Amino acid sequence: VSMPRTRKCEDNFVRGNSENIPLVDIEMLQFFYLNNPDYTTSESTGVKNRRAMRAEYASQAVGYVQLNRPPNGPTVVRAVVTPEHGVRADGYRVEALIDEVQQSILGCRCFDCAASEGGCKHALALLSWLVEKSCSPSVTEVECYWKQSSLSAAVKYGEVVLASTMSKKKRLSNASTVDDAASLFFESLSATSGISTFHAVIHPENILHRLSLNRLALAFKATNVRITPKNFLDYIKSQVPQSAYHKAEVDSRNQSAIPTWRELRYGRITASYLYQAARSKTPDGSLVEAILGGYSFHATAAIDRGKRLEDDVLKAAVGRWKKCGLIISKDIPCFGASPDGLLDDAVIEVKCPSKLATVSTFLKTPTSLQPKAMAQIQLQMSLSGKNRGLFCVADPNFEVNKKVTVLEVKKDESFLKPLLEKTLSFWETNIFPKLFD
Repeated sequence: VSMPRTRKCEDNFVRGNSENIPLVDIEMLQFFYLNNPDYTTSESTGVKNRRAMRAEYASQAVGYVQLNRPPNGPTVVRAVVTPEHGVRADGYRVEALIDEVQQSILGCRCFDCAASEGGCKHALALLSWLVEKSCSPSVTEVECYWKQSSLSAAVKYGEVVLASTMSKKKRLSNASTVDDAASLFFESLSATSGISTFHAVIHPENILHRLSLNRLALAFKATNVRITPKNFLDYIKSQVPQSAYHKAEVDSRNQSAIPTWRELRYGRITASYLYQAARSKTPDGSLVEAILGGYSFHATAAIDRGKRLEDDVLKAAVGRWKKCGLIISKDIPCFGASPDGLLDDAVIEVKCPSKLATVSTFLKTPTSLQPKAMAQIQLQMSLSGKNRGLFCVADPNFEVNKKVTVLEVKKDESFLKPLLEKTLSFWETNIFPKLFD
């Protein structure tokens, strides 16, 4: 496949605009990134690619967007992405393939840069741009995307203006690998607790430390018992008191706002990753690094909106509810789930799509869930001991109309059991060995 350098639309392509570009949401980008072998190296989870995926760079760097919707094939989106450093007139030509029926990213490649064969940041910039435009509120006038990028247009009188000077936002963390992230994580623990990292790991006075897979792995190695997934899980069940599971749920109700939340999630497959892990064919990729804390997606405007609206949506949907933290499975301690809320007989999960088209990411039909959403709420029900779930999808215009679609879901062991078996196999093969590296 060749992509000619041109400033005219190619044959069978039309100029991209705010009404005709394909829907690409954050979950599609996340699944593509975590399961694409081109992004399995430490560099792919590093600072350069995180910068490429941030909204301010993508919005400034992408221009001359065109697309083609063939009758029997994926939608082809082509664009010119301006490099962040050393801006050049031509830019890099990038192509994305989007399956709009299955709502998946089939591929994305850059035709020009030296790193294009291994998955480069310019491809990620185009995908992030598509996510940003998909999540942007609808506008009254059609915006044309067939135009020079603002970053490219910043070159005046021979002077290069870098993207970093066009934004006042803070730089991202320098934790570019799992080891870096783990190091920074334990440093934060030490600062919080006032004791040394070594002492915190080896002498877990806090009862919650008994549920930390990192600490448990260190303790298990000292037993001289044969290191196997089954022996390790049996060891956890024999060592962790029942009170620790309850305290973990209570203390993590503020979720990502506290260090406990991150430490307890380390090495565990939670409900939001269940469907991805069950389907993953990548043995040592970015999904593994995400579960181990080496990668997290930079919050978008849509994600920030969801966090901001969550309580209001819960009030509109159910009135009164209880907060819920991380529920860790007592039977298979490498699984966890954190519903957005609880009733006496039900779990509650909330989604806040910012566009009407994004609703289909969660709802297969007006009365049924997409498989990934079903997997998430089924594991939440299983671990919380509830037989009913309420999956709440806020209207994209919720701030005005306060509408919420609520689907009641019944517990379905026949759906959940095969997913758990596949996911446990994924954990045993790909996560467990890294706990003991």
